[in-house]
Amino acid sequence: MNWRNHYQKAITFSFDDGNEQDLHLLELLQQYGLKATFHVNTGLNSQNGS
Repeated sequence: MNWRNHYQKAITFSFDDGNEQDLHLLELLQQYGLKATFHVNTGLNSQNGS
């Protein structure tokens, strides 16, 4: 799909350090049919922080 055939403007969403609070944000984006890029820092995924 060539978005220029359907829309005049575009906006991008990018979020850093994905965490639990982003789940609510993701729900909102899905509700409105929006897409985003999330950078997930693997260091935040460990249980002991190392």
